[in-house]
Amino acid sequence: MGSIFEYNGGCVLGMSGEGCVAIACDLRLGSNRFTTISTNFTKIFKMNDHIYVGLSGLATDVQTIYEILRFRINLYEIKNNIKMDIECFTSMLSTILYSNRFSPYFVNPIVVGFKIVYNTDEHGNRVKTYVPFLTAFDLIGAKSETNNFVVNGVTSEQLFGLCESFYISNQDENGLFETISQCLLSALDRDCLSGWGAEVLVLTPDKVIKKKLKTRMD
Repeated sequence: MGSIFEYNGGCVLGMSGEGCVAIACDLRLGSNRFTTISTNFTKIFKMNDHIYVGLSGLATDVQTIYEILRFRINLYEIKNNIKMDIECFTSMLSTILYSNRFSPYFVNPIVVGFKIVYNTDEHGNRVKTYVPFLTAFDLIGAKSETNNFVVNGVTSEQLFGLCESFYISNQDENGLFETISQCLLSALDRDCLSGWGAEVLVLTPDKVIKKKLKTRMD
């Protein structure tokens, strides 16, 4: 049968640019590895305006973790009357996964978005800056933060090699979209458990660009 993480297939990729960040996933939902059930199963979920999470792994646990996160973040924002920041969100997600370490959720999350940093300009005014933020988790909540790219899912080996070859730092939103799309498409061509369409989101502090990609359908 192989790994439980390969049962439904799928992969997620995150990448940062200059003042922007992108997240992408394939759209295949499989069963028992080689049977394709659906070709519109997204693995990217919006938590708030500046936090998106990608969940790869066992499809039932993906849906369970998404519902838990949505409940927790809504409860936090209602009780505190403020939006949850991305560092608080990653700590919360890590705690949820680690608290279930003896009966874990079979998911590998990726969190992308913006960290808000306050600086002071030469006139003494407080200036808000949005810094791209990327982190990946294993199934018990261990974090791996980076400033270039993160990958998870059954296509991780292919994605790592392609991202190391294609990634260029400090790209604008158009260059970032092209790079993350080419990395994902090339990796999907080399793995039969992922693919059947892809979805790419490019985030900036004031907008989200969402596009669908055509991939091999065999």
